[in-house]
Amino acid sequence: MSACLATVIVAVGLPFASMAAPGRVEAKPPPPPAFLDTATASGDNLLLDDFSAFDIQVGASSGSSGENPGGVVTFGFNPLFEVEPVTGPVTCLDVTGNTAVMTVAGPFSSFPGVLAFTVKLVDNGGSGLDRFQYFPVVPEGPQYLDCRSDPPTDFGGPLIGRAEVFDSPPPPRSKSDCDAGGFARFGFRNQGQCVQYVNRV
Repeated sequence: MSACLATVIVAVGLPFASMAAPGRVEAKPPPPPAFLDTATASGDNLLLDDFSAFDIQVGASSGSSGENPGGVVTFGFNPLFEVEPVTGPVTCLDVTGNTAVMTVAGPFSSFPGVLAFTVKLVDNGGSGLDRFQYFPVVPEGPQYLDCRSDPPTDFGGPLIGRAEVFDSPPPPRSKSDCDAGGFARFGFRNQGQCVQYVNRV
């Protein structure tokens, strides 16, 4: 075999060799915890009365103390009522344990006199035990625009579907919170990652 031919064979063969035996890819480490409260739901109320809700879709989140709330909530009503579904942004979210209370802001085409709707989710693990409840906030009760004001949630009830609520622990506030293994309590892999988080915020 000539030296020229050998060179061609090696040059052509090298890319295929690298494809056949790729180097080991290192797995990326998991990201640090986000410290977000979240509340999601989908399904229908168990039909108990004319105020049961249908086509429920909830996706809400905020910081662990309720800061920076966001998301969207949509739910409809009995088709016999011929009203448009409620759809609006989440402007307040309060999560405690397995319960989330949120404010869904208007305007609403079918309810021109309603400022917002209060929505309450209770995560009891599914199997028909979760709950979706709601209540309109009218101009006579503006204090209930704050979801932390214990607003009424008289309508709705058991959920055929699933409601999932996550109550995030508060994040570390100082570097000392990361000492003596404290970083693990906040979900960090090591003390350095915890300290980096504190320095960033």
